[in-house]
Amino acid sequence: MNNKSTWYENRRNELLSLLNEATSLEVPEKYADELRQTARKCQEDAFEIALVGEFQGGKSTTFNALCDGRDISPRGYGIKTSAAVVTAQNISGNETKDGLSEWAEVTFKTAPAIVLGMSTLLRRPLADSDDFRRINAELSDEVFVEAVADSDRFPSLINLDNQAHRAILQSAVDSIWKRWNDNRSSLSDDELDELRIATLQLRFYDTPEYRSMLAKTVLGVGQFQKLIAFPKDWAIRWTDGANATFMLDEIAFVFVHSVLLRIHSENMRRLGCRITDCPGLFANAYDTKVAERTIANADAVWYLIDGEKQIGEKDLKIIRKIASMGMLGKIEATCNLKGSHEQKMADILPATKAALDNAGHNIEVFPYNARLAFLAMQGALLLDPARKPDFTPMDEANMRVDAKDKTGTMLPSAMWVKMVSRAGVRTELADIEDIDALDANSVALVRRESLLDGILSRLETEIIPKKARSILVDKGSDRAAKALIAYEGVLKASENAAEAKESEWKAKVEDARRQLSEFIDRAKTIIDHSAFADTKDELAARMATDIVDIALNDEFIDVLSKDVSAVLQDTARKFFMTREDMKQALVHKLTPIIAEDFRDSLTCAINVWKTKADTNSIHRLHRSVENVCTDIHNLWEDRNLDRNEFLNGFSTPTVEVDDVIGVCGDLSDAIMGKTDIGSMAEASRCGIFSLIWKVTCPVLLVVIGAVISLPLTIGVCLVKGIWYLNRSKEERERADLEKIQKEIGKVRPEIQKAVSIVDFRKGIATPIHAELLDSISRIENLLRSRLDDLKTDFEKERVAKPQSMFAKSVEERKRIAEENKAIRTRTIEPLRKRIEAFAQTVTKEMEG
Repeated sequence: MNNKSTWYENRRNELLSLLNEATSLEVPEKYADELRQTARKCQEDAFEIALVGEFQGGKSTTFNALCDGRDISPRGYGIKTSAAVVTAQNISGNETKDGLSEWAEVTFKTAPAIVLGMSTLLRRPLADSDDFRRINAELSDEVFVEAVADSDRFPSLINLDNQAHRAILQSAVDSIWKRWNDNRSSLSDDELDELRIATLQLRFYDTPEYRSMLAKTVLGVGQFQKLIAFPKDWAIRWTDGANATFMLDEIAFVFVHSVLLRIHSENMRRLGCRITDCPGLFANAYDTKVAERTIANADAVWYLIDGEKQIGEKDLKIIRKIASMGMLGKIEATCNLKGSHEQKMADILPATKAALDNAGHNIEVFPYNARLAFLAMQGALLLDPARKPDFTPMDEANMRVDAKDKTGTMLPSAMWVKMVSRAGVRTELADIEDIDALDANSVALVRRESLLDGILSRLETEIIPKKARSILVDKGSDRAAKALIAYEGVLKASENAAEAKESEWKAKVEDARRQLSEFIDRAKTIIDHSAFADTKDELAARMATDIVDIALNDEFIDVLSKDVSAVLQDTARKFFMTREDMKQALVHKLTPIIAEDFRDSLTCAINVWKTKADTNSIHRLHRSVENVCTDIHNLWEDRNLDRNEFLNGFSTPTVEVDDVIGVCGDLSDAIMGKTDIGSMAEASRCGIFSLIWKVTCPVLLVVIGAVISLPLTIGVCLVKGIWYLNRSKEERERADLEKIQKEIGKVRPEIQKAVSIVDFRKGIATPIHAELLDSISRIENLLRSRLDDLKTDFEKERVAKPQSMFAKSVEERKRIAEENKAIRTRTIEPLRKRIEAFAQTVTKEMEG
C-alpha cells in the first residue's frame, strides 16, 4: 500500500478522533457548532476524482472496479443521454444512516433541469408554436427569440408544474414522434433517445408514483442500483414509438440527477477520495453542463481514452474544454486496452500521445485495461467471506449476463473464470486465458495485467499532497484549536469575575471595553487607509485584465472562427433564400453562437483565473488582505490585549485564500446574471448584422451586456460572400464559389486582429472590473464585520455572562470559579494543545 495513502488515512483518522473528542465536550452551542462543522468538514471533504471519457469507454467499469468490484454503475449498455452523476465514498468506521450500514443519497432533477434536458430537441418546434408564444406573451419578440435560442434561459420559459405548459411540451413531443413515424431516419440515435426520455418524463411527472419516488432520498445499495438501471430491452420496447409501455420503477433513471453512494471500499479508503462517474460530455445541453460542473469541481480527472483506435477529434475537443477550465495539469489519462495489449501499446498508445502533443496538450497517457481491473476486484470480493453481504442480487444478475449463463446454474466463481478466460483471449494474454480457478493467485495475476495499481499510485502522488494541508490543518486542526481557545477565554473571564469584587470587576470591564473599542476603531482605520483599500480599483482592473487575457486566447479565436465559418458555409449552400431571409438566417444563427462562445470562454477564464498559481491576481489580492490582517494582529499584540483577562483568547480577523475565492466564487454567475450576456436583442437592434449588410465594416458584439464596437474587416468578408449569394440565378450559377470560400477563410485572421485591439479588450473588461470592485469591497466589509463580531462577543461572552455571578453568594461564586478552572485546565486546554501539536506534526511531515 502506498505510504502517502497510509499516512493520510492515519492522520485523518487521528484528527477525526481528536475532533470527535472535542464535539463530545459540554461547551456552549456557539463553540459546539463550530467544532461539529469542523468534524463534518474533515469527514466529508474528501478528494474527488472525476472519471471522464466516451460513452462505453470504460468509465463505469472503472468506477465499479474502484468500488471493489461491486456492479453499481450500469456498464456497457444503456443510452448516452440523461446519465446521472454517481459518486462513491468510503465509510470510515461504523457510520450508519437510517439504519443502513451502506446507503445511497439520491438527488432528483429539478423541474428546470428536466426542461433543460429537453431543450436541444424541443426548442425548434416550440419556437414555432403559437401556444408556446402565448404563455410567454409578456416578452418582446426579440427577447423571446433569444431566450429560446439560449440553453441557460430556455427553462425559464416553461413552468413544468403548470399542466397547460406540460400540454404544450407534450404537443411538441407528439409532433416529433409523428415526423419519426413518417420517416424513421429523421432522428439520430441520440436524438431518438432524447425524445424517448422526454416522453417518459412528461408521462410520469407529478404523478402519485413520481411524488412517492421523490420522498425516498436515502436508499439501500440494492434499491439504488435499480433506480439507475437501464431496461435491458429499452430499444425493443420503443418499436411502436410513443406507445412504449414502462413502469416508473423501470425508468426512474430519467429523473435522477446525482447520487452519493456511501460504501465500504478498500480502494477508496486507500485513495482517501471520492470517485465520480461523470456523464458523457456533449450528449445534450443538460448532461454537458452537469459533466462540466462536475469536472470543474473535481480535484483530478481520470480521462479514459478508447484504446481501440487513435484518439479522435471528439476526445481532443473534450480535453481542450478541460484545459480551458484550468485543469490540464489535473488529468491522468489512460488508454483503455480492450484488445491485444502488445499491439495496442505498440501502435495506438504512441499515436494517441503524438496526437495530444500536436494539439498542444502535454499529457502522459498510460496503458490500462478497465475490464481486467473490474474482474480482478470482483474476484477479490468473491474470495472475501466478510465482504460477501456487499454482493447484491443485482451484482450476481449482471455476472450472469456478462458470463452468458443462460441456464442460471453456474456458481459465481465459475462465471468469473469464464469471463476472465474470455478477456484473456481478447487481450492475447495467454496467462489469463489459461486461468481455470478463482483463487488469490489468479486474482493477483488479473490485477497485475490490468495495470491498475500504477494508475492508483500516480493518483495518490498527485492528489494527496494538494489537499492534505487544507483538510488536516487549515479547515481541521487550526479551526478547532481557535474555537477551543475562544472558549478558554470565556471560562477565564468567568473565573476572574467569580473571584473579584464587583466594583473592581466593573472597572476592569470598562477598561477592557475602552481598549477594545480603541483597537477596533484603529483597525478599521488600517483597513480604510491600507494599500489594499487605496489600490482596489487598480487591483480590480488588473484582475479583470487577467480574466480577459485568459478568455480571449487562441482557443477562443479558433472556436469562434470555426463556428462563424460553419454558419456562413451552411448559409452559402442555401442559394434559394431571398436577401431578407438570408439576413434573418444569419441573425438567428450567428447571434446566439457568438454569445455562447463568449459566455463559455469567459466562464472558463474565470474558473482558470480562480485556480491559477501564486502569481495570479487572486493571490495578489489575498496577500494584500493578509498584510492588512497582519497589521491588525500586530496592533493587537503591540497593545498587549491578550494580557487583558477579558480579551484573552480572542482572535483578530483572518482571511484565507478560500475566503477570497469564495467572495469571488459567484463572479461568473454574477456577471452573467447581472448583464445577461445571453441576450443579443440589443445587438440586433443596434445593427450587428445590418452594419455588415451595409458594408460599414464594424461588427457589433454584445459582450457582458455591453455593445462593443469591434473594428473588424470580417464585415467585408461577409458582405462579399453575401453579394455572391444574392445575385440572379444565372449569375449565381456562374459565380466562383471558391471566392466565397476564400472570403470565409479570412474570418479567423480578422477575429485575431479584432481581439488584440486595446479598446475592444477594455470594453469586455469594464463590467468584470465593476463586479470585481464590488467583490473587493465585500472583502473589506468582511474584515469590518469580523471586527464588530469581537465587540459583540466581548459583551455577550466576557461581560454579560460573568456579570450574573454577582447575584450569587461568595461561596457559590467560589465554587463556580473552581469548576470553570477545572474544566479549562483539565479538559479544554490539554485537548487544544494536543490538536495544536497534531497540526505542527502534520505540517512538518508534509514539508519533509
